[in-house]
Amino acid sequence: QAWNQLSTSFQDNQQLHPDGYNSYYDWWTGISNIAIQDIKQVSTSTDTATVNALVKYTKKSGESIAQSLELFLVWNSTDKKWNIDTVSLN
Repeated sequence: QAWNQLSTSFQDNQQLHPDGYNSYYDWWTGISNIAIQDIKQVSTSTDTATVNALVKYTKKSGESIAQSLELFLVWNSTDKKWNIDTVSLN
């Protein structure tokens, strides 16, 4: 599940997800497809990483949105995986 790819602090961000998971779910149910067109590693340390990604969202309405994003990742040592901690437009 994509929600579990987010850090706890990102999940708890009230500006992005005022109703928690429901806000997240509601936004994604309007999307029919997402394509990662390019991704580049910017920096990495033992517990953080930054990547730039060019993504294209296709809404169920047919509208397409291309965005250049910078994703800040944090290492989840419990689950041994990277989690998205913040995302900003690049």
